[in-house]
Amino acid sequence: EIASCLVGSEMCIRDSYFPDSRRIGSGSAIGSRKAFYMVTAPALPKNRPADALISCVIPAYNEAAHLADFLRDLRKTLAGFAARYEIIVINDGSRDNTDEIMASLLHEDGLRYISFSRNFGKEAALSAGIDAAQGDAVILIDSDYQHPLELLPEMTRLWRDGIDMVLSLIHISEPTRQEAI
Repeated sequence: EIASCLVGSEMCIRDSYFPDSRRIGSGSAIGSRKAFYMVTAPALPKNRPADALISCVIPAYNEAAHLADFLRDLRKTLAGFAARYEIIVINDGSRDNTDEIMASLLHEDGLRYISFSRNFGKEAALSAGIDAAQGDAVILIDSDYQHPLELLPEMTRLWRDGIDMVLSLIHISEPTRQEAI
């Protein structure tokens, strides 16, 4: 059975599709501005345990260069707010040394690994990770630091407070003429 909640982090170019979103932070990107929005939907009150198992599903395609650092930072972030967690990395047919990097990390508690024989695409990798997840909540997150790890405690708090699905959206706007000069 799929976990009772999906806590996710996906990219969106415009936030106008989500009128109830609220800005929670900002950052910068080359030639553009980013703002991070949290989108929630009202839910019925839930009784979610404080010690809920949080599953993180990480699709990986040719991510070997930074995968170990990302997993270290993710574990540090999770340890700060989750009593129990698991991390599931899905290698989507990488041609780099992702298998070797993961083999050196598999001794760490709570780390699970699925390796595809070829590239099936991100959606297949995410589906395999969701199917393997044992947690009460599932976080879908890329390993390239595209999504700020510092949002995870707030997203999980919202889930514990009864929100069934929490999304982090990245709004990218073009620089103004003055900023471009």
